[in-house]
Amino acid sequence: MKGKIAGHHRFFITPDYPDSNGVVRFSKEESRHMISSLRVRKGDFVTATDGRGNIYRLAVESTSGLEVSARVRAVERLEREGRPVDLFQAVIKPAKMELIVEKATELGLWGFTPVASSRAERMVGRSKLERLRKAAVEAMKQSLGAYLPDVRRPASFGEALEMMDDFDSVLVAWEGESVRPLHRVLDGYRDGRIALWIGPAGGFTESEVALLGERGGVTFTLGRQRLKSETAAIASLSILHHLLGA
Repeated sequence: MKGKIAGHHRFFITPDYPDSNGVVRFSKEESRHMISSLRVRKGDFVTATDGRGNIYRLAVESTSGLEVSARVRAVERLEREGRPVDLFQAVIKPAKMELIVEKATELGLWGFTPVASSRAERMVGRSKLERLRKAAVEAMKQSLGAYLPDVRRPASFGEALEMMDDFDSVLVAWEGESVRPLHRVLDGYRDGRIALWIGPAGGFTESEVALLGERGGVTFTLGRQRLKSETAAIASLSILHHLLGA
């Protein structure tokens, strides 16, 4: 049955494609999945995105040599919904970082920056960054999204602070805050970009919170219970997604 793939799976193509002839060549990894797991064959129609809001309906022209090539038949442009939210996540265990990126991508995150705070884990090697980016791609595809968050290289605490000049609101989850819940902080929210900061196990230090305060950071609480870093990140993003359509 032709076209059976298009409604249930969304594939990923790099922004290099389609080429000037409207042809897309999928990566080796994507092609292998398409051919071996999903049994995509010549003549099938598939749907792909470049992670920049473009949805392509493609007719498969070749599956030879474990490379899938296809030609564009239709293009749809999806506008990005919700408010721009970037997550500044203190580095924790790799598997938990991947979980955060996965769920954050499903919730429409715009950007993700691993931060080396005082109590954070070490993030060593490019391979860990590539795993985070792969997790974002897979989550975008699984959720039938069209926008890929910008997963940036790890930043020192000072480098991340400098980036706050590009944001309109800086929100900081901190266990030392007991009065302001996130929804109350949002009462004074201004339109624009939001930087959400989540600490590691043990949280941010008081001096780090003070430095964030100098950059306009406002602390908030997620309740009396002490949450794990990954839980705090996903919960905060879920609240923002609900209240702001982020």
